[in-house]
Amino acid sequence: MKTILLTGATGFLGSHLARRFVARGHRVLVLKRPSSNLNRLASILPNLALYDIQGSDLSAPFKEHGKVDTVIH
Repeated sequence: MKTILLTGATGFLGSHLARRFVARGHRVLVLKRPSSNLNRLASILPNLALYDIQGSDLSAPFKEHGKVDTVIH
């Protein structure tokens, strides 16, 4: 299992990538806007770690999950 930090996961391409990574057993960390629509991720929301990029500590995903193997932006 790899830890993947994914931006743009609420969009068309990003949501497909997120579903594929979750299906393959990877841990997926998502950086998103507070106003992002999560409908495309509804089926996998319990498997994602979501982080809002506005007004939050951007180091939180790294502190909480340790080493990130891949960043996809």
